Amino acid sequence: MRLVVRTFSELCLTVGALIVLFVVYVLYWTGVQAESATAGELKILQQEWADRPVEAPCPRLHAGH
Repeated sequence: MRLVVRTFSELCLTVGALIVLFVVYVLYWTGVQAESATAGELKILQQEWADRPVEAPCPRLHAGH
């Protein structure tokens, strides 16, 4: 009986440690990856905006019509 309780306790601790590691992975590492991906997309967008020629505004919009 003591062996069963001890084995079950160790199994619970191991599963608990794995759950904690998974939560750390989900909260921390996916945030790091998302931040990196966002920075890359922002760089691409800023480059596209820098390469696009500036267009003159439509005169009708400023005439009050």
